[in-house]
Amino acid sequence: MEQPKSRYVKVLDKKIHYLEVGKPSGIPVVFVHGNFASGKWFEPAMEMLPESYHAFALDLPNFGRSDRTEEVSIDNYGKHVVDFIKQLELEGVILVGHSLGGAVVQNVMVRRPDLLSRVVLIDPAPPDGLKTPPEVYPFLDMYRNNRELLKKALIGTMPTRPVDEFTDLLVDEALLMDPRCFTENARALEKYDYTQQLKGCEIPVLVIVGRKDMLITEEMARGFERIMHTVHVRVLEEYGHSINVENPGLFVDMLLEFTSK
Repeated sequence: MEQPKSRYVKVLDKKIHYLEVGKPSGIPVVFVHGNFASGKWFEPAMEMLPESYHAFALDLPNFGRSDRTEEVSIDNYGKHVVDFIKQLELEGVILVGHSLGGAVVQNVMVRRPDLLSRVVLIDPAPPDGLKTPPEVYPFLDMYRNNRELLKKALIGTMPTRPVDEFTDLLVDEALLMDPRCFTENARALEKYDYTQQLKGCEIPVLVIVGRKDMLITEEMARGFERIMHTVHVRVLEEYGHSINVENPGLFVDMLLEFTSK
């Protein structure tokens, strides 16, 4: 498909920025990015989708070009994704979440499963939350004012991808994040547990995890299988935390295979 267009929509009284590609008659796919990120992390994949899809990649509140919100929580981010889907009048959505975005997608699964047809989780935060060791927080704080340190951290999340202009663009996108969120998003990831609420959820779920991911392990990914019977886990031996930018073509192939069943 062509290059996604940049748009804005009012969501819960906040201006939310998003990328859009495809026709209104297409199958709706909504992409939810991770921490230190924005919808740009899905732009390469969006350009590879066939014409039969209608894709959206929003900047969550506090990220990218979207408005800021006082509350920094997975629950609050989930509320905004639900209202985003409602404002755009989408039905039967394929909802895709990466990393922190995976936690947000789980919140949407619990909150409004009726809006969704399928879910894809890329190296997602686990159902019972993701704990950040206390000694890591000072480094998260340093990323705010140290571009090179932040760049190294982001490169670590996409270890198989060449470092190029797009890498620098993603660093720029990370620096658009609300300064509070450099530490508060990590705290938000520690404060949820959807284990009980996801039990009995009937939505088909594909969980993708890279063997070279230094943050999310296969064991964490398998946690979804233990609480839902509709989960399929794919372990990618040669990739890290971010297949959506490490090999967008492979990611799109997996997405299409899963959503066409």
